[in-house]
Amino acid sequence: MRWYVFSASSRASRCSSLPENAAVRKVATGDAVVDLSAVRPKRARIQQARAEIRLATALLTHLAQRGRSLASCTQADVDAWYAGGYVARRLTHAFVRWAIRSKHAPILVLQHRSTSNPAPIAQHQRLILLRQTLGREDIPLQDRVAAALVVLYAQPITRITRLTTNDVLQDDDEVVIRLGDPPSPVPNPSPGCC
Repeated sequence: MRWYVFSASSRASRCSSLPENAAVRKVATGDAVVDLSAVRPKRARIQQARAEIRLATALLTHLAQRGRSLASCTQADVDAWYAGGYVARRLTHAFVRWAIRSKHAPILVLQHRSTSNPAPIAQHQRLILLRQTLGREDIPLQDRVAAALVVLYAQPITRITRLTTNDVLQDDDEVVIRLGDPPSPVPNPSPGCC
C-alpha cells in the first residue's frame, strides 16, 4: 500500500497548483486506497489505479494549459479532454465525479459513450456508404480505398493501414485480399453499385 500512496503523492506534486495537489492526493489516498486495501489487490487493479492517478494528473495538466483549475473548469474544458481520446480517458470519470461530489469542481455532465461494437449495418446501408465513398473525387484515392475496405470487410482501420500491395492477390479471374487465412474475395462491382 505504501508504494501507492507515494506514487499518488509524487504524481500530485507535479501538478501546478496547490488545490489540485490536494485533490489528487485525496482521491489517491482515500477512495482508491480503501478499495485496494479491502482485499489483497490483484495486479490488474493496481495497474488500473495507477492509470487512474496518471490520467487524473494529465487532466489537471490539460486544464492548466487551458488556464483553468479544477474549481474553474467548464463543460467545454471537460468535453475537449474527452474528445482527445475518449476510450483511454474514460478512466478519469471516477476522479471527475469525486471532484464534483466533494465540491472541488462545478457540476459537469460526463457523456457516456459506448465503447462496445455497434450493431452491424444493413446491406443496403453498406451499399449506400460504398457508393458515397467511391464516388467522391474530392477525397484522395488511397483514402477512398481504405474506407471501402472498412465498409466491405468491417475491419478496424488499424488493420487496413497495415495492408500492403502484397496482400492483394490475383488468382485466375478472382482478386483476393489477405485479411486472414484464407484470403477474402474482392467483389466485382455490380452495374448499379457504384
